Amino acid sequence: RTKIQELLIRSGNPWKIRPEEFIGTQIMLAFIGFIVGIVVAFFELIPGVPPIAAIPVLALIGYLIPFSYHNTLKENRIKEIQKQLPEALDLLVITLSSGQIFDSALRSVVPRLPEGLLKRELEGTVLEIRAGKNLAQSLTSFADRVASDEAASFAKAVVQAQKLGADVSETLVLQAESARRNYEARLEKKIARLSTTMFIPLIGTMLPAM
Repeated sequence: RTKIQELLIRSGNPWKIRPEEFIGTQIMLAFIGFIVGIVVAFFELIPGVPPIAAIPVLALIGYLIPFSYHNTLKENRIKEIQKQLPEALDLLVITLSSGQIFDSALRSVVPRLPEGLLKRELEGTVLEIRAGKNLAQSLTSFADRVASDEAASFAKAVVQAQKLGADVSETLVLQAESARRNYEARLEKKIARLSTTMFIPLIGTMLPAM
């Protein structure tokens, strides 16, 4: 239940369901897959596959659909945060250099961020602080929701700097540089795989020509 609750939070919970409802959805889709499997097996709709094998396979697929869907959403959210976070940290550093404290700087920066997941999540963090939640709790909650290592590192660094009375702006400069390096490294890794990825579909057109 705890793992499902964590997955729902980090995926944004698009269906607005509780862990119990998530499990119920899995069971319902598994049952639908089971029924479809019986139909497929009865009419032998998948040639070359033993009819009886379709029943457990389709039931399992139905059971895994909610998990797969929410896990994909979680990964997409992580990628979006990783892309947008360095710019937000740069804006925070600039705002802090004008003499504002972190809470005030965060409230000033959020409206200036481009529309997207990071802006929505930080808006929620600002609302939590205004409602009386302390900064450490609000930033930890933010890091839990977006599930990004960079966001977690940012939250921990700010909280630690606040506790020690250190200069938050220097901490954020380091965090922005680290987040940007990590994002660029992931892009370079994707670029390195691009030639191989492009070659695979080209094989189908090259072989007939050869």
